[in-house]
Amino acid sequence: MTEVREPRPDPARRPHLGMHPGELDGKWHAKYWNPVMAPMPEHIKEAIGLGPQPPPLFVSWLGRPELRTAAADTKDSPVAGPSE
Repeated sequence: MTEVREPRPDPARRPHLGMHPGELDGKWHAKYWNPVMAPMPEHIKEAIGLGPQPPPLFVSWLGRPELRTAAADTKDSPVAGPSE
């Protein structure tokens, strides 16, 4: 049986970043191209600086009464779970 592999990018190929001169020549959408980019928002800069983050964990105390606390029983608690 032949092994099925996922296609991989060609390592010899130069990455295509942005728009190259002449690439829009004769295209109907050329009039909409605006090479000036808006400044990057601060929250995006912060997210890039942090890098990938794991998803938040959810702790369920159904069947685990030792995890239940008075602070977690409030409606505004970030760890509030379903009532038993």
